[in-house]
Amino acid sequence: MQVLGSSNGQMQDDRLSWRIPSLAPGEEWNVRYTARVSQNLPHGQAVDNVVSVSGDGIETFSLNERVYSSRMNVITQLPPSGVGFGGLFVSLTGMLGAIQTLLQRRKLLFA
Repeated sequence: MQVLGSSNGQMQDDRLSWRIPSLAPGEEWNVRYTARVSQNLPHGQAVDNVVSVSGDGIETFSLNERVYSSRMNVITQLPPSGVGFGGLFVSLTGMLGAIQTLLQRRKLLFA
């Protein structure tokens, strides 16, 4: 796995760690990061993400306040989207035909 945009996070083995300053009561600290997994990981494979907070004074919090877990599913096969080449060809030839028809009508009006 490769971590992108970790906002000064440090990768150590399979862990990404941040050192944050002391927070006053009611203050929040948030971070976002993107994980890129190996191309060899099969479609549908789940990658677990566990976040735990540690530090002085944290022992007074309950376990579910100190640990958060989530699961990311790997998606390697996206459904096709957009217009295929056939659709583009039909649209283009239709527009060219419409332009030709307009030019011929215009020629008949001014003749």
